[in-house]
Amino acid sequence: MPKKYKKLLKRIKRLEKRLTHLEAAGQELSRKLKRRGISATPVEVALAYANQKLGYDLCEQVPGFETRYANLQSLISMHGERERRHMPVIHWREVKRLQRALLDGHLDIHPPHNEHIVSLTGRHPTQFDHQALAERWRTSGLRNGARHDDKVKAELVRVAVSELTPIQAEIFFKKVIKKYRKHGLPGRGSVIHEKPLVISGDNDIIDGHHRFAAFYLVDPDIEVVALRVDIRADRLLRISRAYGESLVK
Repeated sequence: MPKKYKKLLKRIKRLEKRLTHLEAAGQELSRKLKRRGISATPVEVALAYANQKLGYDLCEQVPGFETRYANLQSLISMHGERERRHMPVIHWREVKRLQRALLDGHLDIHPPHNEHIVSLTGRHPTQFDHQALAERWRTSGLRNGARHDDKVKAELVRVAVSELTPIQAEIFFKKVIKKYRKHGLPGRGSVIHEKPLVISGDNDIIDGHHRFAAFYLVDPDIEVVALRVDIRADRLLRISRAYGESLVK
């Protein structure tokens, strides 16, 4: 084999070795971010992962990112008391349906309660035996002897991200980057800008923590769409979690 081809072959092998090393490093970063939320992930680790996945320097595209990342860590540490597995899962397309159910009093929120449904499902069920029972639970407020007692104020509002409080302990940076890759960096007119969050009357986030983080890290002054429900967070968590489970088929 000619000498120049031997040199070329050695160079190719070195590049392959380097590529293998980079892929292994990337997989390790991914594993770390999957196991740990933002509050436990150093900004250096988060940025290394972001720059690799996005293909550009996130700090150059988003001035002040490191400061906002530290602020977000503090917010989660102060207020993030709920485990993710205890949080509701409601697709953003279902938020308006939840709003209508609350406004029309479909959900059995206030006494008197529909004791027959409660005996079958519990007050705030975390699973349903079948879909017919789930549908009966979603309208039990209309069949509890007081047709208008369960109507709750629920309105779609625009609110600055900086006014919201995250109460979920695990918010994963990997999910935030996935949103950036799919939709681009958030801002006015971007796809995820119009997907509503669910918040309590005190502006605690009930559903949509990763969307919140995606906005906050770019610009805390961005206004987002949110369904604000006039119920305290603890109670709204139980209601919305049951509601989300009732939609699972």
